[in-house]
Amino acid sequence: MVTSSSLLRYCLFYNGAVLPPLEMVNTIPGMLWQAEKVLCEDMYDIIDEANPQLSLVQYVYAYLQKWFPWEAEKAIKEYLEKCPQKVRDAFMHP
Repeated sequence: MVTSSSLLRYCLFYNGAVLPPLEMVNTIPGMLWQAEKVLCEDMYDIIDEANPQLSLVQYVYAYLQKWFPWEAEKAIKEYLEKCPQKVRDAFMHP
């Protein structure tokens, strides 16, 4: 079972802090931090246990499309640059 704390190891921006670092506020990294935070704190039970890292990326993208549609494509590109190649490939070519 995926737990909030076990999901943290896959996060690229969120580290368990209550607030993002000031330099992230109103930036793409801040949006990514926020998406990971929501997932880790409130929605970790939707993560696919078989591939939690890919599941995290898919959720982050869905979150961005809902709450930041004007920046979603640019933000997910930035996010994917930090992901392992196998996760990028799986996300881009399901």
